[in-house]
Amino acid sequence: MKSKMSSREIAKEGEELVTEIPRGSSSVRVSPASMDENDYQILSSTMIPKKFVGLFLGDFVSVLKPNIFNSLSSYLKHFGEHVTSGRGIIFEGPIGTMKTSVTTLILKYAYLYFKRDRFFRSYIEEHKGKIPDVPIYFWQSGKFIMDYFRDKENFNWILSHPVLAIDDITKVTQEIYKEAFDYALRFREMNELPTILTSQVPLDGKKGKDGLLQFFGNPVYDLIRGNCEVIKLLGKSQRGKKKDG
Repeated sequence: MKSKMSSREIAKEGEELVTEIPRGSSSVRVSPASMDENDYQILSSTMIPKKFVGLFLGDFVSVLKPNIFNSLSSYLKHFGEHVTSGRGIIFEGPIGTMKTSVTTLILKYAYLYFKRDRFFRSYIEEHKGKIPDVPIYFWQSGKFIMDYFRDKENFNWILSHPVLAIDDITKVTQEIYKEAFDYALRFREMNELPTILTSQVPLDGKKGKDGLLQFFGNPVYDLIRGNCEVIKLLGKSQRGKKKDG
């Protein structure tokens, strides 16, 4: 899915976005952010797939249902509150319903948010600890959790990012994965860090069956339910329409 917006529309949206997102203090005024080639390279270095780096919120106006688009837009506009409270999102829905693209969109806008040096310094001071230079990270699949879990130093470094996204969280079924995922979510909750998740399995299945409670068990289910807003992306796959995965 490539952006269909004109360069003028993109510039305007970028300015509106960083102007409208609260920054914790109404007395702090900042100038609009802009994306340059270095920014796109940084975003790619965080494991965001190249085909999603160029997307903007305006690209989703015509492809998401109005209530879903409004929920996504609202989350971005109140991002300052979410990043300090640790409130995340779980996008649930079938294959091809744009869960990955909207997730990476949030990461991109989070990057623009943290690009504000004044805010970033304030955030570091508030958390009284060292956090990664680039504030976002994207795990393209729950499988990546298994790659890092045995290396606690690296694992904790990734988990310490102000905004972390984990795509396709039910890709792995082994018990050790569920243990690692539980550790990741608890780390994020204890440090009040928002986590963006995607899942083909709904949070709550029909009649209490076939949901994340059954997949992960109650401790993980409760962590997700307590820390994430649920946005359902339903309908047919958009892949044949060259939209998303």
